Amino acid sequence: MSDRQHRPGRVEDYTTPFLVSVFVLIFIALFALWAWAGFVWVLFSGWVATRGLTRAEDRVAIRTDSDH
Repeated sequence: MSDRQHRPGRVEDYTTPFLVSVFVLIFIALFALWAWAGFVWVLFSGWVATRGLTRAEDRVAIRTDSDH
C-alpha cells in the first residue's frame, strides 16, 4: 500500500482546553499586575488589550470583505 492511500483519522479537538489555559494565564498575569502595580493598571491593561483586539478584528474583517 502506498503512503498516499493511507489517510489518518480525525484528530482530537483541543480548542476548549486551549481557551481555558489562555484564560487562566491571562487571569494570573492580571492578578500579578494588580499585586505589583495596583488595580488601576489592571483596568488600563484590560482596556488596552480590548482596544487592540477590536482593532485587529476590524482589520481582518475589512481585508476579508475586500477580498470577496
